[in-house]
Amino acid sequence: MSEPTKQHLHHLGTVTDHSSASSIRSALESCACAELDWRMDNLDAASKSEEDLEKELKRLEALRCYRILDTDRKDSFERLTALAARIFDVPICLVSLVDLGRQWFASNRGLGDVRETPRKVAFCAHAILSDQDVFIVPHALEDDRFKDNGLVTGPPNIRFYAGAPLVTPDGYKLGTLCIIDVKPHPEGLSLSQKQNLREIADMVMEQIESTKTVNEKIEKDRARMIACTAHDLITPLTSIQLNIGLLSEDESLKKHLSVTQREHFENTKECVEIMSNICLQSIKTFRGESTSKSLADLGGHKEGTIVISKVLESLKHIMSAFPKKVPIIMHADDDVPPIISGDVMGIFRSALNFLTNACKVSEHGSIDFHIYAKNGQLVFECVDSGPGVAIEHTSSLFSDEGGLKLSQEIESGGFGLGLHSVSQLISSAGGIYGYHRRGSSGVAAAEGSVFWFSIPLIEHKSSRASSLVSLNSQSALGASLDNSRHANATFTTKDVEMAVEKVSVRTINSNKRKMGAVFQEVSVENVQKVAAVHNAEVKRRRCALIIDDSLTIRKVFERALVSLGFEVRQAENGLVGLEEMKGTVYDIVLCDFLMPIMDGVDCIQQYREWERTHRNWFQQFVIGISAHADNEDAQRGINVGMNKFVQKPLRLKYLKELIGSQELQKVSSALDVLALDVKAAPFCLFDDDIYEAGGSIKSANSSLASTVNDILDFRMKCLIVEDSRSIRKAMTRIIQRRGWQVCIAQDGKEGLRMLKIRNWDVVFMDDQLPLLSGSACVTIFREWENENRASRQGEVYMVSANCNPNVSSDVPPGFDGLIGKPFKPSSLFTVLDAAAKNRKH
Repeated sequence: MSEPTKQHLHHLGTVTDHSSASSIRSALESCACAELDWRMDNLDAASKSEEDLEKELKRLEALRCYRILDTDRKDSFERLTALAARIFDVPICLVSLVDLGRQWFASNRGLGDVRETPRKVAFCAHAILSDQDVFIVPHALEDDRFKDNGLVTGPPNIRFYAGAPLVTPDGYKLGTLCIIDVKPHPEGLSLSQKQNLREIADMVMEQIESTKTVNEKIEKDRARMIACTAHDLITPLTSIQLNIGLLSEDESLKKHLSVTQREHFENTKECVEIMSNICLQSIKTFRGESTSKSLADLGGHKEGTIVISKVLESLKHIMSAFPKKVPIIMHADDDVPPIISGDVMGIFRSALNFLTNACKVSEHGSIDFHIYAKNGQLVFECVDSGPGVAIEHTSSLFSDEGGLKLSQEIESGGFGLGLHSVSQLISSAGGIYGYHRRGSSGVAAAEGSVFWFSIPLIEHKSSRASSLVSLNSQSALGASLDNSRHANATFTTKDVEMAVEKVSVRTINSNKRKMGAVFQEVSVENVQKVAAVHNAEVKRRRCALIIDDSLTIRKVFERALVSLGFEVRQAENGLVGLEEMKGTVYDIVLCDFLMPIMDGVDCIQQYREWERTHRNWFQQFVIGISAHADNEDAQRGINVGMNKFVQKPLRLKYLKELIGSQELQKVSSALDVLALDVKAAPFCLFDDDIYEAGGSIKSANSSLASTVNDILDFRMKCLIVEDSRSIRKAMTRIIQRRGWQVCIAQDGKEGLRMLKIRNWDVVFMDDQLPLLSGSACVTIFREWENENRASRQGEVYMVSANCNPNVSSDVPPGFDGLIGKPFKPSSLFTVLDAAAKNRKH
């Protein structure tokens, strides 16, 4: 059995092996008594700063963040060291960075191909601890600190050294720009020479900062590309998942599938779920969301639990279809707790990376994947029988470039970005990772590699694995579908009376309304009258509304809900959805967040306002759905009136659990009761359509929605961001006279959100807005626009009494023009007509 902690010790020397401060701290503490000791025992007490582990930890963490170590030589550094060597007439000039156990040369003028030396003998390790602006050693042979140093007694025979520290904006000394001579300089450096060295060192630091900025942009672009790709995959994955769920429920299909075909089907199902979770995790990571409060929390899901047997089972499912030439043996020791706390997707993805890499390089023997507990850590170890990793690649194996460079030299596939992904995932989980050759931990030598990672072993309090989340992102909610109601419920008068007694019914104060309060009292006498009129038997259809701009999503949800006994209606945007909800009451409404014309949040907010005054006898149950919304967006949806939020993609299993939940059952039971009241019946759907002529707009409403949508597709669209109600109403009347559609935002924050939804034909924005001023809103939007849109939002006008619309210099940055207050209708017409003309062209 390998010992990862010991193997980790043997591979010290550079912070590039570590992806977190905790990992660097462990390295500093571990090497305190080793040859790579970072503490100096021969410092000049009079001029040095006090050595401190915390300070060194922060300095090394800063050095790691610059991502300059072990990179290729850069011309910008080479020119500066050549310049310094000429100015000071010395044979050697270096850009030296003081690493964990070495000094590494970003530029080396005069030492040949040498790129690093041990930190223990580095003059620069003294320089970064000195209080002086320039650390000078006039004669090394006469200096007690260096006279026995190997770099003095042997090549390159240093006699004179002067180093100016490379200081970050935060005050951390990464290393030095230093000049070295083989002959002593008893006089040291003059004041002007010190200033010259200091200024060249500043120029070096500027280049380092510039390199960091470029690297950060590249990394951000990569992350954005990954997140955008993951985002684009969510919709088809949702469709695939729901279709797979429908197929798995098809009993006639199951009868014709062989055992092998069923295994392939289950394997495909599991792979799609894992792809969905990886996509969601990528999007969350790009947004910088914390795993402690994820989007799933708003939907009632549990995260942070790892069921070891489920992880192994899922890995076996995935790897069974992966191309390989040798068998894979997976096992966990008996003392491994069955359930632990941790990031399940991070662990799974890291293990999957190790296993797929092992399959690429192993051509004989077997691959062993082993989980065991050791010293308070849970260790995941993958042993392959491949050719191993050359020693020159080991130091950067887990860096973002190391795996790519290695893959170019391994014909059988290579390691690619997978190992860097492991380093990021495991470090974020507070773990460590590493590599060593097979047999290097004391066992008989054998060909192959051992890749491992470990996480803190935190056993979960619960011992019931069946009640916890494994690799699935959506947990059970309430009762199963077997206990759910029939699709078309039949009620007699006696049944209705019993239901009235069971349902929690109360009058709602419109000023103190809470989301849990749903119904007004239903009159038993009215129920009896209606039931008698309809031969004491009424059948109400369960009905669902899907509001989503994706036709694919709507169709897939429709098939799933129809299979569960629902009649389904669709709305392609929030405006159509709003009209649908006004015309019919539904057992459930699924509403997407981001849609054209009117988004989901606006749709539900407007519906709740309408509902309070026009339909206070029932509160529509609405579930917000989105693959794009972050925690803040999801909470906003809850705040405006959504009952729940659920992350896309939605699996059929979860949809069934949701429909069968006690919460939804209460809604359907209440509607069954309300359907017998003369006030509510016109808005419900019945098998015999008896109420269609009396007010139900089952068919008429669909026609209206279609007509509205057809008209809006051709209308110009204007956004007004204004907190004054009177000004909003006046502008709306004027703009609608030109046949335009108008959308309203009442504060700067809402205006910013509306700007991101679509490109508007014209935007009128007041400057003095609550929450966020108009100028700040447009500034933030333009920054977002540069990174997320290909086309610029034009025709953005500030409406203000403080600026002169006839003076172009008064137009604030980001705006395209000014409208003065009080405004004239002709001013608005001029803008609207110009925008309409531009659109035609």
